[in-house]
Amino acid sequence: MTNGEVIAGAAAAETNLRLPGLQALAEQVLVEKPEYVIFGDAHITAEHQNITAAFLETLAADPRYRHGGAGLYVEALYDTARPAEGDFSGGVVRYDQPNFGGRTKYLAAMQTAIRLGIAVHGIDLQKDVDQESLERMLHWKGAIESGTEQTKVLLVGAGHLWNDAGKPADLMYLLGKTQLVASNERAYNPPGFSERMPLEVARPDITDRQYVVAKYQLP
Repeated sequence: MTNGEVIAGAAAAETNLRLPGLQALAEQVLVEKPEYVIFGDAHITAEHQNITAAFLETLAADPRYRHGGAGLYVEALYDTARPAEGDFSGGVVRYDQPNFGGRTKYLAAMQTAIRLGIAVHGIDLQKDVDQESLERMLHWKGAIESGTEQTKVLLVGAGHLWNDAGKPADLMYLLGKTQLVASNERAYNPPGFSERMPLEVARPDITDRQYVVAKYQLP
């Protein structure tokens, strides 16, 4: 082992001591049992899908996790889709294709959940509506609330996370209850959080950016 490798290893160990990682987030979820764990997506990079998949792997590997305790709810996947049977109807998977940029990994993230025995649910309508409409958000709300899992992990666009009753496209305010919202440190954090925890997820297969998890206790 070279001196450079020793230094790099020491720096990584120091980082892990300084900041909690995905295991700490999984532990918080298993102990506190929030209704929602939300990953704010950008739809143009695989980063957010990768961290969601990594979190699900960490959660499912914890001996305290019980099979069926979590579900994954995905934007732009129709609520009539049957992912466990290979039916990913909706627009979400097309973002993975080269003609749509080819920089996302939605299918891989959903397949990770299925492999772990975590049900994948679509939340979108099978008709054209304004992407920012209240109608769409109310449909999402109904699809999410109809799920039976104790913890619902949401992979949705960060543009729907405002905690603002004045914004029709805001999902946070509509859902209420306890929410843990994970986003990279440069992203917008909605107001009203009671805690804010830095999260170490600097792995080459996920992201080189630090994340934060904000906790909301909403009516």
